[in-house]
Amino acid sequence: MRFFELDAVDITALSAGDLRELVARLCEAEVIQQGRRPKSVMWGGAQEAPDGGLDVRIEAMDLPSNDGFVPRGICGFQVKKHAMGAAACRDEMLEGGTPKLVLADLADRNGAYIIVSGKDDCSDSMLASRVRAMEAVAETLPGKASLRVDFYGRDRLATWLRRHPSVALWVRARLGRPLSGWRPFGRWAATPPAQNDAFLVDDHPCVIDANSSAKTPMPVSEGIHLARERLRRRGSAVRITGLSGVGKTRFAQALFEANVGEEALSPASAIYADLGENLTPTASELVSYIVANDHAVQLVLDNCPPDVHRQLQKQVSASSAMLSLLTIEYDISDDRPEETEVIHLEPCSEETVSMLIQRRHPDIGKLNAGKIAEFSGGNSRIAIALASRVDADETLTNFSDEDLFHRLFSQRKGASNELLECAEALSLVYSFNVSSSEFNDELGVLSAIVGLDRRGLHRAQAELMRRQLAQSRGEWRAVLPHALANRLAKRALENIPVDAINAELLKPENLRLFVSCAHRLGYLHDFEPAVRMANSWVSPGGPLHDIGSCNEGTLSALLYIAPVFPETVLQLIENAATKPGFASRENRNFRLFVRLLHQLAYDDDKFDRAATVMLKFSEGEKSGENRDSIVGQMRHLFSLHLSGTLARPERRCAFVSKLLESGTERHREIAAELFHAAFEATHWTSFSAFDFGARRRDAGWQPRTRAEELEWYIGFLNLLRPVLTCDDLTLRDWARSLLAGHFRELWTFAGCFDDLEEIVRSHASKGEWPQMWVSVKKTLGFDGDSAHPDLLARLESLSRVAAPSDLYSEIEAYVLSNTWDHIESRGGQVAFSDEMIKEKVISLGEMAAAELGCLERLGPGLWS
Repeated sequence: MRFFELDAVDITALSAGDLRELVARLCEAEVIQQGRRPKSVMWGGAQEAPDGGLDVRIEAMDLPSNDGFVPRGICGFQVKKHAMGAAACRDEMLEGGTPKLVLADLADRNGAYIIVSGKDDCSDSMLASRVRAMEAVAETLPGKASLRVDFYGRDRLATWLRRHPSVALWVRARLGRPLSGWRPFGRWAATPPAQNDAFLVDDHPCVIDANSSAKTPMPVSEGIHLARERLRRRGSAVRITGLSGVGKTRFAQALFEANVGEEALSPASAIYADLGENLTPTASELVSYIVANDHAVQLVLDNCPPDVHRQLQKQVSASSAMLSLLTIEYDISDDRPEETEVIHLEPCSEETVSMLIQRRHPDIGKLNAGKIAEFSGGNSRIAIALASRVDADETLTNFSDEDLFHRLFSQRKGASNELLECAEALSLVYSFNVSSSEFNDELGVLSAIVGLDRRGLHRAQAELMRRQLAQSRGEWRAVLPHALANRLAKRALENIPVDAINAELLKPENLRLFVSCAHRLGYLHDFEPAVRMANSWVSPGGPLHDIGSCNEGTLSALLYIAPVFPETVLQLIENAATKPGFASRENRNFRLFVRLLHQLAYDDDKFDRAATVMLKFSEGEKSGENRDSIVGQMRHLFSLHLSGTLARPERRCAFVSKLLESGTERHREIAAELFHAAFEATHWTSFSAFDFGARRRDAGWQPRTRAEELEWYIGFLNLLRPVLTCDDLTLRDWARSLLAGHFRELWTFAGCFDDLEEIVRSHASKGEWPQMWVSVKKTLGFDGDSAHPDLLARLESLSRVAAPSDLYSEIEAYVLSNTWDHIESRGGQVAFSDEMIKEKVISLGEMAAAELGCLERLGPGLWS
């Protein structure tokens, strides 16, 4: 594959400045390939300045000596566009007849000095004569034996360039010979060439690590750092998601900009392409080429569909090449792949958008910029489009949102009711296909809905593209940004009867378009016509009336429209759950329903009902099921943090209490899992997204004070108190096991000192509860040295209270329990007293053998 390769003559065609930058970029790419940071490469200054300095310098002390193009960690390059014979090389190293000071410095540090010529092609003898002339000068240095010298002509530069395709792309761009669609680092975002392209940063939290447990928005500077760290890992794949207009491409560009944050990725390693363009080679071919040649590359693919991301991710992760992949979400697609590393961008602050508008349109004024930013809701694409339609002497202060919408839509081209009507119809769906031969001619279906000619609708979508109010990817189209499309969709729902829409949309052959429309409706929960249309789909005769018989494709529409009417959807699922086989893992769509129930359990007043149906799904699940565990989903709802529900603690306690009261073994197993979640006090995780259409959602109820946090734990502890004294020995042992298993985190991290102390003194004295004594000892062993003296004294007292008081209780504690749980704290270190415990067990055995009736009493425990 010669896509990236250039000839030696191409090197000569570069200007002097470009030649120097080429060497610098090659050095950066080389040190990256050897696992070092690009900041160790420095270059600058006038190309022909007679300052005795170096054009490019490398300061990487830990870089081992090698036979490559950067032979030493300390290395200096002198770059000349013209020919450099042996005499010229010698003279370049001298100043006033003596070696330049920079050479002595390189020699003292065991460095290398290399002269680069952009014109010379050297045979072996020509290269040798130049190197000998350079060595003759080096011989006069005090550290002569330490300085390595070499000469790179354009032939060797071309060879070096073949090792780094990202740099070769840059050379092609400088020569005006770019590859089809592939670009080096540059202005990837659509900033006009004459405009200031500096990245705007503020403290507004708008970046979400979708793989984190908290999913807490962070400032963009932290998001930049996060993305850089992930992309430095060999074989990593990162995906940037977010609505159109939030700045995904500009964010990706900033990752390689040295003036944005710290430790920027090297521009020399970046290769970019927009997959909406025709690429030669294809993305897959390029990845194969990079992997085969072990190039150090960070590949950035804009508008990358999910299936392409998955394919490339497999190629990248399966290789050992120094390749990382960054893809930017394909805005038009309805589906979302399951990613391993996802960084999600929310709209930026209105202040940042206002600054951007004032930068792009300095005559527009601060007040107008602020009004536009407010209307755009932090979406820079809407803001820029609207700002370009405002005259310098206008004021927008008194404009309504409707006025601004019409200004944005008309774009100085005059009002067009037909175009507006077409845009409304096209916005009814999240995306549509313009092909007449695929997907049942979706444009024809939409034209039938709106009552317009298909050809006219096709012209309309093309005009929307010209006005930058729609985007295309192959045959796919979407009105974007979504804030604009949502407004247009509302107008369509007001202007087009629901029956007219459903007459076409609900035909079986239009399933994809139906689901796409559901995707749009999911963002319109506060709009009555949208609610009315969603209701028509779940009414008798509607496609979602009998959800128990729906296939997965149709049910995906239910997921999308659930935010429109959560109460209705919950009732649908409750009704379906009364039918045999629905609330079961045997239901082929159980994952979808359980996921939806988790979302519906967000509101306090819906929690009990949603959790009850989830419980019904989980009753037939085998204990310990890990694959798509329904009980695992329920556990999240009973976590102190990241629960995804606003249900009050007392409501959740009451739900668990009912499980205990039911008396069934399966309910007790499920209750144990919920207690495990509720008693967690150090590590909370969640891999669920908390979004739900356009409804405001967060990670759920969280304690605002230390007192509220303590009340949470005490509430669940109190559920177990009566069980400790019940007549059912099995249930009592179950509760004891739970409390003993969580004693340490409830004491050390949750701080339930008083309640735990009362429980131990009431139920564990004189060895009555061996598990609890062991747990108290473990807590002393792990945390005793760091505990407050008062708490340490209380723990030690509890250990004495709960210690075995007779032979039988000692045997229970040491022999009929996990021997390894007996530990001591010695000098702050946790030590397993293996030999001591063995001796203790032997001693107990001898005493038991000598005491009549002891073995008979121990019998059940010995053989269970």
